[in-house]
Amino acid sequence: MERKVILAGLDGFSPRIFKYLCSEGKMPFLESLSESGSSGVLRSIVPFETSPAWSSLQTGCRPEKTSIYTFHRYQSDKRQIRLNSFRDIKVPSLWELLSNAGKRVISINMPVTSPPPEVNGIIIPGLLSPQLSRESVHPPEVYDKYIAGNEDYKIVDKRWDGNIDLFAERAKRLINARLSLAKEILSSEDFDLASVQFQMTDVLQHKLWWAIDPEEPGFDKAAFNKIAEIYSACDNALKELFSFAASGDLKLAVSDHGFCAHNKTISINTWLHQNGFLKLLDSEKKSGLISDELKDKHPLLKKMAGIYGEAKKKAVSAGSKPDTRLFCEKHLEHLRKMIDFQQPNIFCLGAMGAYFYVTDASQKSRLAKIRESLLEAYGPESQNPVISKIEIPENESLSEPAMKAELIEGALNAVTPSRDENSAVISSPDNSGLSGGTHSIEGFWAASGVQIKQQNKDAEIIDIAPTILGFLGAEIPGHTDGKFLSDIFSEDIEPKYGRSDSQGKESVDYSDDQQSGVEDQLRDLGYI
Repeated sequence: MERKVILAGLDGFSPRIFKYLCSEGKMPFLESLSESGSSGVLRSIVPFETSPAWSSLQTGCRPEKTSIYTFHRYQSDKRQIRLNSFRDIKVPSLWELLSNAGKRVISINMPVTSPPPEVNGIIIPGLLSPQLSRESVHPPEVYDKYIAGNEDYKIVDKRWDGNIDLFAERAKRLINARLSLAKEILSSEDFDLASVQFQMTDVLQHKLWWAIDPEEPGFDKAAFNKIAEIYSACDNALKELFSFAASGDLKLAVSDHGFCAHNKTISINTWLHQNGFLKLLDSEKKSGLISDELKDKHPLLKKMAGIYGEAKKKAVSAGSKPDTRLFCEKHLEHLRKMIDFQQPNIFCLGAMGAYFYVTDASQKSRLAKIRESLLEAYGPESQNPVISKIEIPENESLSEPAMKAELIEGALNAVTPSRDENSAVISSPDNSGLSGGTHSIEGFWAASGVQIKQQNKDAEIIDIAPTILGFLGAEIPGHTDGKFLSDIFSEDIEPKYGRSDSQGKESVDYSDDQQSGVEDQLRDLGYI
């Protein structure tokens, strides 16, 4: 009998929070699964951000080979910032490698799979897909057969109005909609690898970390119990998905990164602007942000803002918790509307790290000075330690990062610069003592099956793809950074290795409306 793999992804799922959930009896199936096989910490890549992390899981390669560092990229030939897409991943993915080996694949809601590759199987993209339609899934008839008319099926439900009960109900509805779609597909389609990703675990942890982590100030058991219903819905989804696996199949549960409290924000682009390295366009474009100056000029706007503020206070006093998303209540104007790309310039992208780009090669000579100054002000030995290290790689292409900065745990980078010369570069979140969450490098994984050893075992996210390929008898490309996890198997499996490969795919030019739609999701999730 041919072996199969079922891969379930829980975005941002933390080993420490999993342990607490188990102690409260909230995830009995995943607890049993992890105890029956190999499980432990799944170390993410740097940066431990959703887009690059899931790209590395799909390929077994670090960002230096995938070329996915953030949600966006700088395209030097067109002098523009645009969303990353599947076609920007410069090495083959699991879906393509297995298809080429004669296997059939199913991928549901995996980030950075849009536009979907034409594989032997089904691809329904996740985060960074502008929309779900016949044109955005593979093959097109999958949309008509499984998605059309299903109002509950979404990539992510970004709505948050301060009401935990309502948020939990929406999240559970979406998780169950994803499960129902997956069950329908797995019941009627052949597959060798089936993957289903759940995004809402990441969303709730960004917004409600104070209600999840028992070590956080403001932790409230009643709020936790309501939020735990979301994790329990995920637990049930995994139980039902893995019921499609036979005893000899491989069941994998993974996360792309972990989570921790968000306690510091640095705006490196603000620092670059204040120190003369980043030039902004003279005219600002409308961003949806009603400024204090505009409100002062228009009394009606000021009155409306006041009414909104009072309504919010009443909602909080009535028991609804404040919005603790990253960059709370800010409509961030995206960089592509602010930066002068036609002039020599230096800017950075990324939330969980800072990836510096130059618009002209002449600017590379300034990077060493920037590195020295940033480390002096915000490095490990400074009075405001937010940056852990900065590297200047050897990159000829201006579309690749010219410099990379890693941040300490709990810190993130606000990419939108302030035009105010006196604006603070470092800030703490204004969350009324109720912490929102941000990413950490330690994710979770568990592998189960009759041939899987029972053990505590740590691994890296880049090990997942080669382990799946080896288990299914497909070649592992020579360029892969991860390793085949041979020591989790009780039987000897000799993986096959092939040649190195890279891909030159045609890039995708999303329309402004398509990019804005995705960026609205990312903004509400707290990423830009």
